[in-house]
Amino acid sequence: MPYAYNVYTGNGSATQYTIGFPYIRKEHVKVFVNYVDTTFTFANDTTAQLSSAPANGVRVEVRRQTPADNVLVDYTDGSTLTAADLDTNALQQLYLDQELDDAQKQVVTISSTTGLPTLGNQRLTNVSDPTGAQDAATKNYVDTNFQPLDAELTELATMSSGTASALADLTQTETQILDGATVTTAELNTLDGITASTAELNKLDGVTADTAELNKLDGVTASTAELNILDGVTATAAEINKLDGVTASTSELNTLDGVTATAAEINKLDGVTATTAELNFVDGVTSAIQNQIDGKQPLDSELTELSTMQSGTASALADLTQAEVQVLDGATLSTAELNKLDGVTSTTTELNILDGVTATTTELNVTDGLTASTAELNQLDGKTISSTLTPVNTNDIPTSSAVNTFVSGLLNALGGFVAIPNETSFPTTNPDPSDNAGTVVSIADAGGVVVDANGASTTSRTTGNVTVTITGFPTSLRNTTLGAGLGLQVQTTTTLNTYTYHKLIAKEADVKQLSDDINDFQARYRVSDNAPTTDLDEGDLWYDKTANKMKVYDTSTSAWKEVQSVGSFFINTLSSSSGTGGGSATFNGSAYRFTLSNAGASAQQMLVSVNGVIQKPTAALASRLKALRFRTTTSSLLLHLPLVQATSSSPLALRSTLASPATTRLTRQSWSMVLLLTPRSAAVQLLLAPRLARTLVVKTL
Repeated sequence: MPYAYNVYTGNGSATQYTIGFPYIRKEHVKVFVNYVDTTFTFANDTTAQLSSAPANGVRVEVRRQTPADNVLVDYTDGSTLTAADLDTNALQQLYLDQELDDAQKQVVTISSTTGLPTLGNQRLTNVSDPTGAQDAATKNYVDTNFQPLDAELTELATMSSGTASALADLTQTETQILDGATVTTAELNTLDGITASTAELNKLDGVTADTAELNKLDGVTASTAELNILDGVTATAAEINKLDGVTASTSELNTLDGVTATAAEINKLDGVTATTAELNFVDGVTSAIQNQIDGKQPLDSELTELSTMQSGTASALADLTQAEVQVLDGATLSTAELNKLDGVTSTTTELNILDGVTATTTELNVTDGLTASTAELNQLDGKTISSTLTPVNTNDIPTSSAVNTFVSGLLNALGGFVAIPNETSFPTTNPDPSDNAGTVVSIADAGGVVVDANGASTTSRTTGNVTVTITGFPTSLRNTTLGAGLGLQVQTTTTLNTYTYHKLIAKEADVKQLSDDINDFQARYRVSDNAPTTDLDEGDLWYDKTANKMKVYDTSTSAWKEVQSVGSFFINTLSSSSGTGGGSATFNGSAYRFTLSNAGASAQQMLVSVNGVIQKPTAALASRLKALRFRTTTSSLLLHLPLVQATSSSPLALRSTLASPATTRLTRQSWSMVLLLTPRSAAVQLLLAPRLARTLVVKTL
C-alpha cells in the first residue's frame, strides 16, 4: 500500500477525490489527471476538488510531494524550541522517506509471485528503438516497421505455396487485366475449347450487343458484308423479316423504324419521295382534309393566348357571370394593386369605413409597409406627442430630442466613468461628458504614484506626456509611493489635467488573501455551548459560552484546553495582616507579613523588589526560609529575599529569617545591599530585620 499517493479512475462525473494520506502543507499536495499536473482546490482538508470531471476511464492520481530542496523549519540561536517545530522537522524527513519508498516501488522490481521483473502495471516511457535481437520494441517502432493487421492479408497467408508462386510470377500488366473484371468463372469457361484465332476474336472488339442479341445470329449464313448492312439498325427481328427481298439501303430501312404496316401497305409507297416527317402529317386522318379544316376556329391571337391557360383557369372563367365580368369593364388598376386585396379578411362593413375618406393616396401610403396589428395601433389611442419627457405623464410620447435631453441630464448628474491602464495614460482632454467635474477615472495599476506631504501628486501623465495633478490624498497616504498593482480612482475637476482623490483600490491578490484569511478564521474559530467534535485541527479556537472561556484544540491530547492570558500589571498597596508576623501596614522593624490590595493567584504572579532587588518567588510557607539564593563574586555575597505565599486568600508573607544558626548579627537602619568582605571559606549567616527595608514594590502579572 503506498504511503503518499492514491490512484483513482474517472467516471465522467466525479470531481472530488479523497486525499488519503497526511501532509504538512496544502501546497505539497498535487493532482495528476492522465499523468498531467492539474490545478485543483481543497473542498476540505481531505478532499481535492477538480474544476471539471475527468472522462470515463481516465487515470487520476492524488500525490504528496514534500520539498526536499529546503527545510521547513530553520533553527536559529536563542530561539524557542517548540514541539510543533520538532514535529514538522521530523515529519518532513518521514514523508520524504515514504515518498522515496513509493517511488522505488514504482520502478522495475522482481515479482514475488513470478520471480520476473515487473513494473506493477505502470507505463514504461522514454525507451530507445531496439538494436539487438532481444531488445524490447517500442509501440512506435512496431507501428513504423511492421504491416498492420489486415483481414485480406490474413486470408492470403492461407494460400498454398504453388498458388503464391503463381501469383508472384504474374507481371503488372497481366495482373491489371483482371482490374475491373466482372465475369464469372462459368463465363470464362465459355472460352474453353474455342479454336478461333486472335484475329477472329478481335472481330468482336467494340461490339456492344448483349448475349441475347448475339444469339440472334445463331444459324445465320450471311457474309460479313451482308451483316454490316444491319450496322445501326434498331428494328426488331419481326420488323426486319418484313424486308425479306427488299433492296433498300440501311438509311432507307431506318425510315421504317417503328412502322407496323404490312408489305402490301408499304408497296403503296413505291415511288413516294416524302420524308417520314411529311408522311406523319396525315397520321390519324380518316376523312377529307378540307372538311376537317372547315370545322376549325379561324386563327386569332387572343384565342391563341387563351389556349395556353391552365384547365383550372379556363373553368374559373367559364363560371363567371356577365355581371361579374362587367365589374372589370373600365378598371384601370394594375395586377399589383389588385394583389393588395389578396388575403384581406375585412368584411364589407369594415371596408365601408373608408367610404367618404378624403385622404389622398400619398397620405394613405404612409401606412405602406406597416406591420403593426390593430391591437398594437390601438396602443396609440389617446397618446400625445410631447417635446419634453415628464415621467408622471403616462399618456405622453416623448420625441427623440426630449429623450436625448433627459438622458443627458441623468448622465451629467451621475458623472461618467473612464478606465485607464496606468498613471501615464490619462486622456488629453477632460473625460467628463460636460467638460466639468464629477467623472471618475479608474487607474488599473497606479504603482509608482508619489504623494507628497500635502496630499498631492504630480507624477502622473497624459498620453501626450502632459503633467497630471491629483490632490486630496488622505493623511494615511501622504509621503508615500503607491505600490505596484494598487488601483486608484480620481474625479475630474473643472481644470484640465487636474483631478481629486476618490478611492484607493486594493490589489486582487490582497483581496483574495483577505478573503482566504477570513474564510480560514471562520473555519478555525467557533462559538457554541458544547465543544465541537468534527473538523478539528491543531490550534482551532472555541469560545465556550457555557463557561465563558476561550479554548484551543490540542491534537496531541485530542482535547480543548483553556487559553491562558498573560494578564495586566497592577500596583498593590499594603495593609496590616491579622496573621502571625502582621499587625502593621508599614515597616516597623517587627512586622513581616502584609495583606496585598490586589494579589494574584500564586506567588509566581507577583513581582517583588526590596530596595531595588527582585526577589525569587516560592510556593512554600515556612517560619524560616530554606530557599535563600545567593551569588558569590570574589569575597562578596549578594542576598535576595524570597517571596512566599500565605495560606489565606490574599496575604503574602515577607520572611527574612535564615535557616542556619547565626554566628554574626548585623543591623542597619538603611541599606540596599550588604557587602561582606570575608574569606570564601568563612561561614557567614545574616539575619535581616524588616525595618531595614525602606521600600517594597509589589506588582501583579
